[in-house]
Amino acid sequence: MSGIINRLADVGDAPNYSRAKIAKAASKLNANLTDPMTFTQANNGKVNPFFDSGLDEHTKNCQRCAVAFEMRMRGLDVYAGDYRGAGDLFFVGIDPYASEVWVNSTTHKPPQKSEIRLGTLSDALAAFNEATKESGRYILYVAWASGSAHNFNFIRNKRKQGFFYDGQPTSEMYKNFEYYYNSSKIQTSALQVWRVDDCDLEENYVSDYILKTYEN
Repeated sequence: MSGIINRLADVGDAPNYSRAKIAKAASKLNANLTDPMTFTQANNGKVNPFFDSGLDEHTKNCQRCAVAFEMRMRGLDVYAGDYRGAGDLFFVGIDPYASEVWVNSTTHKPPQKSEIRLGTLSDALAAFNEATKESGRYILYVAWASGSAHNFNFIRNKRKQGFFYDGQPTSEMYKNFEYYYNSSKIQTSALQVWRVDDCDLEENYVSDYILKTYEN
């Protein structure tokens, strides 16, 4: 089963981000660095290992989970840092949709965000597929009608198959677009997506405030 999952996560080709910057992040965080991980290695319950505690620190840290998963796919042995209470959405003041913590390795600019107008499920799915048509790894932002919000990951593999990764509440990938479309009633025009596998994490965010390190 893990072999099938890993093939699903294969986006093909060499990485478009800077391996030198990953090495620098590993040194700064004192984290182990391996070759890029397979999906099974990156997942394996290690993105958000304390979620089952039920504590806010580990159940409201979705922004950090999205970053941790992408960095683990690059070979950095880290996990999501803790949510630290009201007002601790660490991207607020930089970009409420979290994209400006990433910088495109070629253009040196933040990745372009695509806003998905929801409408009907079929229209929203068509717009989402268009926004994620390139093979690669993406981060999504949704705002729930209840007032809360969520970040999670999406992979479009080299066969153009797609699936989600969510560090909350599960490390499995069974959710699909329809689940998120219907879940908690997403606000209209409040689904955004940006590609990150061709980006580098801004140095200011290479911090134990965002990413925790497994013991060497």
